[in-house]
Amino acid sequence: MSVLRTEVVVRPSDIDQLGHVNNARYLEYLEWGRVRWYQSHPSLLSPDVNFAVASIHINYRREVKLDARLTVLTGLVRVGNSSITFRQEIVDEEGQRVADAEVVAVYFHTGLRKSVPFPAELRAQLEAKRVDVSQFESR
Repeated sequence: MSVLRTEVVVRPSDIDQLGHVNNARYLEYLEWGRVRWYQSHPSLLSPDVNFAVASIHINYRREVKLDARLTVLTGLVRVGNSSITFRQEIVDEEGQRVADAEVVAVYFHTGLRKSVPFPAELRAQLEAKRVDVSQFESR
């Protein structure tokens, strides 16, 4: 499996009073990357179960200005009993890392309103989609 790439262009509404992308917007960019990842793996989702973010640890590396073209890199790096961990990076046009994050999402049962363990078949599917952190190419 490879790292999924999602293209983003910084909009005027993303800019804060300091003239660069507001820190909360990076979380939105990361979400777009995860949404695309889930969309590219529709067999993982159903009306009864979905994934809910439980934890995000983000590092802001460089500031980003208006009209910048960014790429969000998203890859599944760990599979637990009822959670998955994504590695995500946001890189600029020169391949420079502007932010990186580790995001934990739990397998969430919408009727029970709580996380549940992965069925064996789903766990095997998830394991097959894992990537090695070395597949991230930013500097």
